[in-house]
Amino acid sequence: MCAQGTYITCANSPGQNFTGCACGQCAPPGCDGCVVHLAGGSTLRG
Repeated sequence: MCAQGTYITCANSPGQNFTGCACGQCAPPGCDGCVVHLAGGSTLRG
């Protein structure tokens, strides 16, 4: 279960936020440049 406010973005899908908290398990197919955005404002590059 992801922390509330956590989401994923993909560099090749600008302006879209995807549900999930781990690039490897939750990123949509074809996601390039995956970044996990944590509720506190920090990010994790996938």
